[in-house]
Amino acid sequence: MAGPVATPRRLLGTGLLCTALLAGCSGGDDPAPEGAGSAAGTTGEAAASGSPGEPDSSGTVLQPGRPGEANTTHTAAPEVAVPEANEADVRFAQDMILHHLQALEMVDLVEGRLTDPQVAALADRIRAAQAPEIDTMARWLAQHDAPVPEAAEQAGVDLAELGAEPMAHGSDSGDSGDSGDSGDSGDSGHGDHHGDHGGGHAEMPGMATPEQLADLAAAEGAAADRMFLELMTAHHEGGLVMASEQTESGAELVISELALGVYAEQQAEIGRMADLQERLAGR
Repeated sequence: MAGPVATPRRLLGTGLLCTALLAGCSGGDDPAPEGAGSAAGTTGEAAASGSPGEPDSSGTVLQPGRPGEANTTHTAAPEVAVPEANEADVRFAQDMILHHLQALEMVDLVEGRLTDPQVAALADRIRAAQAPEIDTMARWLAQHDAPVPEAAEQAGVDLAELGAEPMAHGSDSGDSGDSGDSGDSGDSGHGDHHGDHGGGHAEMPGMATPEQLADLAAAEGAAADRMFLELMTAHHEGGLVMASEQTESGAELVISELALGVYAEQQAEIGRMADLQERLAGR
């Protein structure tokens, strides 16, 4: 059975109710919807502050809001000057290249002659870490128009490709890296390096003497393990001093981060070598 049919009286009542509701919603004296006034105010602020997204004279930036949302203001970030490289940065990179090269030479001198697997693994890690760091420092020096020790070529750095100016005094230390197979040649190369590098590198902390390198080249068996750890520990301790000096006096960000990395890396390896020395001493 069909439902009730709306009578004219029922339809009329419904129409009057809708009319009343519409009149109430559109009354001219009602307050504006919430947010309308603030949107108008921020529009005025935009005009006073300049173009959206651009700082005004007070350093304030107006950020337009999404549809239906108010604009917001932000203080523009101050410009930060990027520190330029100074003499301490350049000196650290040049010195550490030569310092790393001697560490690689010591690794070469004992290659295939270390008897303890953990000591041999440590030597491999030192080579894997320091050879790329030499390349990084050489590239950094070239980018800053600073001379690069010619001996960096011992670690595979192509100075000609970098367009780098070679340091003439570095050629003497380079001889030692080429002849790491014998203690005498290593002795001679490092003797030249210490004597000819203008006094600055002669006093680099932790550097092994020519006599110590000759003894390392002649050592065999467990004696080679112990001597390598002893010389490399002293070498790393010198590296900590050099990295600390850079962080105190240097300025350029890239080389400062590298110095911090060298410090952390070599400090950890010093602890590892101390553990190995303790274990080997108990044999």
